[in-house]
Amino acid sequence: MSLPALDIKRTIDTQPVFTAILAADQGVESLVGGLAASLRDRGMGVSLRALQSGRCIKLVAMHERGAELTDIYEQIKQVARSGGAAYALFPGLDDPPEFRLAVMDMDSTLINQEVIEELAEFAGVREHVTRVTTLAMEGKLDFHQALRERVKLLKGQPASILDEVLESRITATPGLTELIAGFKKLGIRTAVVSGGFAAIVNRFAERVGLDHALANELEIVDGKLTGEVVGEIVDSEVKKRTLLELADRYRISPSQAIAIGDGANDLKMMSVSGLGIAFCAKPIVQEQALAAINRRRLDDALQFLA
Repeated sequence: MSLPALDIKRTIDTQPVFTAILAADQGVESLVGGLAASLRDRGMGVSLRALQSGRCIKLVAMHERGAELTDIYEQIKQVARSGGAAYALFPGLDDPPEFRLAVMDMDSTLINQEVIEELAEFAGVREHVTRVTTLAMEGKLDFHQALRERVKLLKGQPASILDEVLESRITATPGLTELIAGFKKLGIRTAVVSGGFAAIVNRFAERVGLDHALANELEIVDGKLTGEVVGEIVDSEVKKRTLLELADRYRISPSQAIAIGDGANDLKMMSVSGLGIAFCAKPIVQEQALAAINRRRLDDALQFLA
């Protein structure tokens, strides 16, 4: 008597699964091979597929319904970090979603600098501002309080320092051009939502070809900074809201959005996205994110979209 053919797709559709993608310049096969063996020892069904030969591998694991996966996800994250690999986890999916939107932080993400620190250097208060920035990005200070405290230190500075910082201090993170080109090729709209300043963020976004930009407005009177922020502060809630509004505008699910950032104020927008990437991020972000890139190559994110 012949047995019916196994419908793999139907089996995956009805069986609880998760997907992990690991990418590295070398050694990724051994990392994923070890993970696959460990998961099989736990009774999981595991399949592997090379997305880029020798560099990027997708692992799909089928598990028991209701299984506790927190420890398993943490194991995958630790293995990836120890091997210098970028990683992305997709709970409940055997393939990444079809992404249509990417919302990104700017400071220390799209660029190598923290703009407020570069501005503070002109006022001779960089050391103090850097300490406050670090605490805020680690989630140890209220973001609104930290921003207003730092901006007050710029009072009386000529508005021309905004142009000087943009032209002489700001450098794009390696891989940014390739990332944006890759997003455009895939039909993914792009946005930068920054706790920085619109006078710099908007112009940078236009230069590199982003579709949308949102940042804080510095008050300028008689050609000088007043030390105040005008209007609503772009904080974690605003970042999250902007992602959801853009998703609604383009008639897509938030699960079809990518969020990329490095600080605690990026966690909320990452939590509602289908792929929240911690980019060379602070410890609190690394702990909570299900995807991470820990070298300064933004285009590594494209490997998660196969």
